[in-house]
Amino acid sequence: MKNLLLIMFLIGLPLLTFCQSTALKVVDFKQSVCESDSDSRKHIRERIIDKQLTGGILRIQIGVWAICCADFRPISKLEKGTLFLDVEDTHKKESCECGCYYQFTYQIAGMHSYPLEINYKDKPIGISNERYIVYPPVFRLIRGDTVDFIDKYGLKQGKWHTDKDSLFVREFFIYRDGLVSRKLNLNASGKIKSETIIEILKEANIESHYGNKRKLIEYYDSGIKKKECDVDYHDIGLCKEWNEKGDLVYEGDFRK
Repeated sequence: MKNLLLIMFLIGLPLLTFCQSTALKVVDFKQSVCESDSDSRKHIRERIIDKQLTGGILRIQIGVWAICCADFRPISKLEKGTLFLDVEDTHKKESCECGCYYQFTYQIAGMHSYPLEINYKDKPIGISNERYIVYPPVFRLIRGDTVDFIDKYGLKQGKWHTDKDSLFVREFFIYRDGLVSRKLNLNASGKIKSETIIEILKEANIESHYGNKRKLIEYYDSGIKKKECDVDYHDIGLCKEWNEKGDLVYEGDFRK
């Protein structure tokens, strides 16, 4: 009977050890510089960037959102096959209210196999090459044209069909460092009569249009440029005007 109990204890010992919480030793930890990316906070994907296991040391790099102006101390533990990662702010001063994107790199000793799951701040975190959350691209086909295209980051691209679209009006959007819209007014022959290009900068206040750039261009029926102006939403700015031969005839403040 004693031998049977001993055998059962020895069989159950690995399982008991596996179920217990194990404190691991972080032998190295690095944090990247704070990348201010607050305008894209809701699009940031918390992710594992890379993981490698060599000689019982797991090197894992994660990209996450955290408070700015902080010095972090790494925290790790293994519980029921799940690796829990976290950080603690060791900054002596009062923490800032701002946030930013970091890359944390842990080197953890005592790992002899990859964990079944990895959590950061008690939430599962997966490996991904994408810094931002992605979605299936969507678009519509109207009269043979691909319009209303939203890319995998949820941003407008290309030609958009709006209520203002007609045979004489076309509107386009493209996202670079900000949102750029281009509105074309066409004449009866289909040539461009005038165009308005608006660039909404990242740091601009979209509601008040502060910081936006607006370019106004007009053309003669021949296609030669008639006027080009760089103005704000109060029509204050500089213009150039040409005659139908293409000669510059005016350069100065905007005039209607």
